[in-house]
Amino acid sequence: MGKFKETDAKTIRDILTTYNQIKVPMYQRNYSWKSGDTEPVTILWNDLYEKFDIQRKFSQGLALQKNENGEYLLGPMVIVADNAPNPVQIVDGQQRLATLTMIFCIARDVILELNYEKIKSDPEHWPAQLSELTDLIEKSDNDPETGLPVFTNWRLELNEEDKTIYRDLIQEYVSKTPGIHKFLDKPDDKYYKISKKVAWAEDETKGDSAELHTESEILIMKAYIKLYYNVLDALIVNFENNLDTEERKRDIDKK
Repeated sequence: MGKFKETDAKTIRDILTTYNQIKVPMYQRNYSWKSGDTEPVTILWNDLYEKFDIQRKFSQGLALQKNENGEYLLGPMVIVADNAPNPVQIVDGQQRLATLTMIFCIARDVILELNYEKIKSDPEHWPAQLSELTDLIEKSDNDPETGLPVFTNWRLELNEEDKTIYRDLIQEYVSKTPGIHKFLDKPDDKYYKISKKVAWAEDETKGDSAELHTESEILIMKAYIKLYYNVLDALIVNFENNLDTEERKRDIDKK
């Protein structure tokens, strides 16, 4: 029992920001969640979507069932934190944490794309939601000279086989080298466009291109694509969750 004496309930924000970095060790399996209608990626999204709707109603003081406030129990995660807050290892829960971080990255990039022209013309125009999301995705330290935050590392690092595609496609969003890049609209753009990321991922999961990727890389890209379109659908109906919203989405799809 002493091994798990520090077991307690934590929020995802606590888990991601308590440690300098959470790493998936080499001996852990690769990303394995599928994205079909009855598969884990979709189940997690649907559960979160439903709980978000409950939380919104709860915050508005609307009638709810007893003890229902929108909280969602993700289940146990096991983190080996012998040298915290230095990089720690996650040995149970990596699929959930990787998928949740994927959602955070998608939300960040969608907000960036919707606000890109304003941000480009006025760098101080930085929606508050972006700061909250980037804090969950990346660790930054303040530069001692300027006082400005400087990127240190990604909060989550997948295992050796998955970390490159996860970093380059999902976590990265700032163009670090000038010039034409497949995720940019123009050579002088600073931020990647998520619509271009998703289009690239869709191409990479089809035909001969798919043969160049491992099974887990394909699963990561398919999860990313699925969640991106889920987020867009949710935005269209203002994250409402009822029969009317499903009909509205179907009408939009037909158009």
